[in-house]
Amino acid sequence: MPKTAGQEASNSHQPPARRLNLEILLLVASVCDERRTVARIGRTCKALYDYTVRYSVEQAHEPIVLRSSRSIALFCRYMNANEGRRWPFLRCLHLSTENKVKRGVAEIFASFVRKATHLEILEFRNTETFLESHPDLAPALASLPRVQCIKIHDAGGTTCAMLESMHWPLEMATLECQRDRYMDDNNLRERMNPVHLLKNSRLTLKELAVEFWVFDDPDDLDNCPVYPSLASLSVVGTFSTLTGFWPIAYPNLSYLHLYTLDQDLLSSYDDSAIAYDSIRAANRPTHLSRGTWQRLQVYNGGTLDLYLVGIPCHIEHLDLSLCPRELQFIGDVLSDARPTVLDLSWWPGSAEGPPGSEWILEVFGKPGLSGLRALSLEIRIDLPTTTNVTDYFDCLARVLPLLGALETLTVKAQFAKYNLPLLPPSDSDTEGDDNAENPSRPARAGRHRSPPLPYAAEVYATSLDLQDVARQLLCSSLTPGTQTHGTACYILTPP
Repeated sequence: MPKTAGQEASNSHQPPARRLNLEILLLVASVCDERRTVARIGRTCKALYDYTVRYSVEQAHEPIVLRSSRSIALFCRYMNANEGRRWPFLRCLHLSTENKVKRGVAEIFASFVRKATHLEILEFRNTETFLESHPDLAPALASLPRVQCIKIHDAGGTTCAMLESMHWPLEMATLECQRDRYMDDNNLRERMNPVHLLKNSRLTLKELAVEFWVFDDPDDLDNCPVYPSLASLSVVGTFSTLTGFWPIAYPNLSYLHLYTLDQDLLSSYDDSAIAYDSIRAANRPTHLSRGTWQRLQVYNGGTLDLYLVGIPCHIEHLDLSLCPRELQFIGDVLSDARPTVLDLSWWPGSAEGPPGSEWILEVFGKPGLSGLRALSLEIRIDLPTTTNVTDYFDCLARVLPLLGALETLTVKAQFAKYNLPLLPPSDSDTEGDDNAENPSRPARAGRHRSPPLPYAAEVYATSLDLQDVARQLLCSSLTPGTQTHGTACYILTPP
């Protein structure tokens, strides 16, 4: 029987969930990238709203960020709807408050956040400030059963209490702190050592990154907690300390990244070789007597940092930055590491012109490179400079025959030109100007510095074809069959 006009009008105004299968709508909601899109789908009808809330809350790639007492209060009200059944859907939470949370709001949050039993990612911006808002916050968060990733920023005693009492199945931990919090507090320094601080997660932790954090040598190496699953360690912004306990605490480490304050301040100290030697001498005996890693898969960082650590083990992939002051350490580093793959980034860092290219002969003539299979050499030159850039490639051609096992060569060059601003007129510009005594003649405009003529290196950089350089190296120096690559980058940096 054909439908009447009234029946067709009635069907056209049916709720969307009745016209389209509910499972299809939920499938659409589950693949939405943005939480806002999911919320719009949920508002199409009441029946669909309760289902899409789950997808809106549990998206781990888009964390829920709470920045104030008001946002926390509104979030608690939203999550407590429907008898609090939304809390188990929460996967990722970022607590990014600048100031302390209002005590009443903090108490409410602490009482309900325990229901977030499936929370996996927990991030803080001002950890200590947030946790000090109410004494129940740290115990409530520590009681969560499934936290796998934690990011701590600006920690203190309350933060340590939370981490000491938690039993999270952590896989990734990032710890950041301001040094002024623990500089004069020895008890806090001892508590903040991540070896002891995260021991309740030692069986599951896979990646650890510390920045401006205490990383001192434990007092009792025989009772040092062991992290058998830890594969990646990153230490940034700390002064070099004793590292003999690292192979004991992290026996299966494969990736190591270091950038300490010693590395950062290298150019500030003129006579520090004795101090560096003493740090290495303090680390080396422990590695040799208690044993160290047999091999590391990757090291990324500065040459000085690896020298200070004093690890006498094979490193398969060595990714080093090198400056002129570090040439005195490169020989020992290469002898210890014996890399198979070497990525070397050379940055003289001086616009007056780097030292000669003899460093290439010094570095690549080391016996520690006898097993090198792949070499990537990146040279950065700051223009203007008076250095002879072609010397770099001439010296490289002389040492490549020493690397008989080399299979892959990549040559990179980066020329960064800094344009100096023209000088504004000054009082000295009118000194000796005869126009100053003759008011009838217009005053001469202030002088500006004329752009300097380009140096030979600058002219060379604009026409450099590193692919051709790589081919020449192949023909003149390398074993037939070696793969070569060449890339050049010319950067004009504004004033």
